[in-house]
Amino acid sequence: MSDYGKSVEWPSPPAVLLEFHGITQHLHRRSARARDCPLTSSNFIRITKELKNKDQYSQVLFSGFVRMLNWFNNTKDRALLITDKHIYRLEPKKHFKVQKRIPIDTVNSLSVTSGADQMVALHTASQEDVLVFLQRGQLGPTLDRVGELVGNLCDHFTRVRKTNLPVKVCSRGLQVNISGKPKTITVETRPGQNMADFKKSRGGFTLLLPPS
Repeated sequence: MSDYGKSVEWPSPPAVLLEFHGITQHLHRRSARARDCPLTSSNFIRITKELKNKDQYSQVLFSGFVRMLNWFNNTKDRALLITDKHIYRLEPKKHFKVQKRIPIDTVNSLSVTSGADQMVALHTASQEDVLVFLQRGQLGPTLDRVGELVGNLCDHFTRVRKTNLPVKVCSRGLQVNISGKPKTITVETRPGQNMADFKKSRGGFTLLLPPS
């Protein structure tokens, strides 16, 4: 089944199996999410092992496919890997080759919008911010991946680094620094737009979203 059983309606369980029924549904949803995650790719598993040996990280905080605005003002599909040591930008079409690594120590705050657009900015002390649209995947089109990323990073900074990671929730767009230059990132839903993408605008860039 192409959707891995996502469209199958679960039967109502007898009262004695209610708790077990909830557990199996949770495990099924987690399994479906995994199929939309680069963690299931053999090439991704290989590169994470290589990076763990090289950079000596202990924990993966987040991984996922993203639409990314890079330092040359171009948009590309990439994989994002965040560990307790670095943020990696990976190229899925080149066996997840590392294109960029940023020490997580340089991250000093996060910005998200107040909407459900799945855009997040990781601000760094070097003013080379990381701006991404988190792709939810076909099997989890309503997943809140921003909440997952923000929650895991904030927990890491609080628990391991003993400091709070500021999170700014913006109602009209994000302020980021790209190549050391300030940019404003707005969000717009556009009829006829087939996929989320960043486009240049007067003050910076606009994240164009397809109609829901």
